Amino acid sequence: MKIFYKTLFFSTLIILSCLSCSNKEQSISNTSDAALMKDTIISYDLENISSEGTEAIVTYKNRIATKATINIYGETGKIIITYLFNKNIISVQEEIISYTSLLNEDSLEVIPISKISYFIDYKGHFKGEKRIRYTDIFKSFMETVPLKI
Repeated sequence: MKIFYKTLFFSTLIILSCLSCSNKEQSISNTSDAALMKDTIISYDLENISSEGTEAIVTYKNRIATKATINIYGETGKIIITYLFNKNIISVQEEIISYTSLLNEDSLEVIPISKISYFIDYKGHFKGEKRIRYTDIFKSFMETVPLKI
């Protein structure tokens, strides 16, 4: 009778261990799929745009870029460009900001100078009537930043 209970105990233990392993694999697989559904944010340094530095912060959803915020830093101000990636066109918002003092001083105040909106295609060509002056860095952006990860 003792041998029967020992066999039953070990058989049950082995079955539970196997079930536990298969549940863990399923859980890991579901976690990976869930992680892909979340936003991923990656920061890139863009070269040869500004001597003070240029940074692109890109948000990916399902591994595809949905938004990019580019900060072009200068000694007397900065330009913030936001790309919103749509199916066939990119919506762009551009804001120029001026500093009231040099960057290395402690009391730095910012003054918004102008804000414009326009559209470009995925080759960087301006869409619509070209009556505004805009910062054309899309080619440099595309050389560094992948739209799919």
